[in-house]
Amino acid sequence: MTPNETRFIRTLIDSGVITFTAAAELEADRERQQAAPGSSKYVWDLAVEKGLVTPAQVEAFLQQADGPADVAAGRQGAANRLGGYVLLSKLGQGGMGAVYKARQESMDRMVAIKVLPKALAKSESFIARFLREARAAGKLSHPNIVAGIDAGFADGYYYFAMEYVEGQDLGDRLRHQGPLSEREAVEYARQVALALDHAHGAGLVHRDVKPENILVTAQGQAKLCDLGLARSAGDDMRVTQAGQAVGTPYYISAEQAKGEEPDARSDIYSLGCTLYHLVAGRPPFDGPNPLAIMQKHIAGEAPPLSAVRPDASRALEAVLAKMMACLPAERYQTAAEVAEELGKVAAGGIPAVQSATMATRRRVRRKGTATGTGGLRPGSARVTPANIPVGGGGGVEAVEAG
Repeated sequence: MTPNETRFIRTLIDSGVITFTAAAELEADRERQQAAPGSSKYVWDLAVEKGLVTPAQVEAFLQQADGPADVAAGRQGAANRLGGYVLLSKLGQGGMGAVYKARQESMDRMVAIKVLPKALAKSESFIARFLREARAAGKLSHPNIVAGIDAGFADGYYYFAMEYVEGQDLGDRLRHQGPLSEREAVEYARQVALALDHAHGAGLVHRDVKPENILVTAQGQAKLCDLGLARSAGDDMRVTQAGQAVGTPYYISAEQAKGEEPDARSDIYSLGCTLYHLVAGRPPFDGPNPLAIMQKHIAGEAPPLSAVRPDASRALEAVLAKMMACLPAERYQTAAEVAEELGKVAAGGIPAVQSATMATRRRVRRKGTATGTGGLRPGSARVTPANIPVGGGGGVEAVEAG
């Protein structure tokens, strides 16, 4: 597929217009089209044929893709502004629009401002998700969450202003520098767990925890961002289409992949997958398309961390196994528990899950010792005909009754 086609699918997934399953089917159909001689159908043509999008939605996307991506393109000097913000430079481009570094004139401070392109503003679903992110960020105040500052409509554009973070996201860090040290990755994950605990306490589930949504400052402070998929219990389910998977395939929980309603434990699973990726240098599951990856989350356990990163501590491996348990009931139940456990790992201590595992093994060994052939006490002699004294006298240690 062309870069624009890939971006088209990503945009529709990000906005909640189509599911990951539908996206995977679209990609497969497009590959078959490319293999057929003389085919001229693009992925957006196929999407319209399947009834996944309307021609108007395709037109909106193509206008965005073919036209200037920057709000400020073609505008000079004093015209480089949006409402009360002066746009200084472009920081990035995502499915929901561009993000700029800007100066808020009223407060004389730097901010990051996300702008929804006019073409996408023709779709109610795009506007709904965009404003939902602003509302979610506005509810939260925590040192490990990018703070929301302002949202509005100016000069024909919807915008969302947020705290400007001078730093790098962990997805970019992985791509350019490879896996992190265990200590560093655990500390960032611990901070994100604290952020999630705050969000969950406010009734918000993030639903898209991944390396790209974790910014790290030069001082080593992790900040969770992109609350575009976050939803509280009172939100209208129609905004994200009930029954479809939301999130990112590499880090999505089994219940999300099945279209079930995620809760705080789903974020814990995604944070576990993210931490696994940071340490291992690869996500826990991979596959040829989003659908194949999601099926792996549903069907199986990830390779143990030590199989991919042999120098990883057993303490971290134990914590990750509990964070990434397939069944929500078998995971940590709160992000606060996760933060506490990761703090122990970072300090070189023994997390509770590892202590529990060790205690279980000791009980099993004691039970085996008490119940039969595998198990006399250490140092005791095994009973055989050759060592039973004549007359049945002593010399053999008694075996404890089961």
